[in-house]
Amino acid sequence: MTQYLTFSSTMLLSLLLVGAVFATAFVPRNAEAQKFCGPMDIAIALDDTGSMGGAIANVVGSLPTIIDQAQAASGPDGMPDTADDDLRLGYITFKDDVTVHHELTISLAAVEASIAATVAGGGAGLPEASDEAKNTAINNLAARPGQTGDFDEPWRAGAVNILILITDAPPGGFDDVTDPADVARMHDVAVTAAGLGIRISDVFVPTAGDYAGQAAILADDATTSGGVFITTAADGTGTADAILAIIETCGTANEEPDCSAAAPSVATLWPPNHKMQSVTIEGVTDADGDEVTVTITGIFQDEPTNGLGDGDKSPDGAGVGTGTAEVRSERSGTGDGRVYHIMFSADDGAGGSCTGEVLVTVPHDQSGAAAVDQGALFDSTVA
Repeated sequence: MTQYLTFSSTMLLSLLLVGAVFATAFVPRNAEAQKFCGPMDIAIALDDTGSMGGAIANVVGSLPTIIDQAQAASGPDGMPDTADDDLRLGYITFKDDVTVHHELTISLAAVEASIAATVAGGGAGLPEASDEAKNTAINNLAARPGQTGDFDEPWRAGAVNILILITDAPPGGFDDVTDPADVARMHDVAVTAAGLGIRISDVFVPTAGDYAGQAAILADDATTSGGVFITTAADGTGTADAILAIIETCGTANEEPDCSAAAPSVATLWPPNHKMQSVTIEGVTDADGDEVTVTITGIFQDEPTNGLGDGDKSPDGAGVGTGTAEVRSERSGTGDGRVYHIMFSADDGAGGSCTGEVLVTVPHDQSGAAAVDQGALFDSTVA
């Protein structure tokens, strides 16, 4: 009888929290945004049991695109590679045992042919030997009981090293039983991978749902090694897109933009001539180098839009929904200066975003006294 590990409530909660973060923090992107990763070693460990037929077909249908994108990622400046060793691929399949089809090699056509010939079938019980397949790849293991073929070609120092693990099942070792040792092996080998500079990215295909907490186990695997965790559709749709997304970001999780240093392009408006002035948001950064799109989401001020002594022009703000705010250079002659609150969001196009607010002031006069902020009380875009 197939058995499953029973998690403690604390352990399951911790793993689920990890999974929740990485399941939503990263989404597949298109090849046009491909980064230059440098020389790459990429191994794919694929669950080829009967339930994985949809995912396998999805990958096979996009194999030329996957190979092309990997070559572009590893080639000089993101162009198709010109050096024979810029890209090496490896291929492993697993059920309750592990089969090494190719250790890391520059024979890309041979690896592509082997993946294309993969047929889903078998798998006596629900757990599969994903933990042992990963162990084989990360630790460069030669053939052993439960494993056919050698994977003893070392990963290259200085290359971007990625293992992509694709499965719908929890780890079961070679005995078709998920026990604490299998879960521990998944984590421990991920720690080893991180130390070796190998990023493990896990693709979860929920063909029967998350019936044994496997999503959290896979998410922990990716997080621990510095890779990414992606969930596909239950029928396997999106598996190829997941591989493309992993390659595109060089196997790393997408970092959200940083809005903490945001500043207005113009911080102080003078003279108060009642004219509209353009203000953009500066200082938003992205650690991945992604192009960030900034959108103005709101403009408020601490004085009425049409109050005493301000020139009787309104509304005083425009540009919500665009990348540029327009605010009126005016303040009440009887007040203490005006402060505009410009709210914005920043999106990196990869599922990451941040929000922020910058202040633009119109001082009462040129005495040097700063405008006093009374708060975001009035919508500048309403007359």
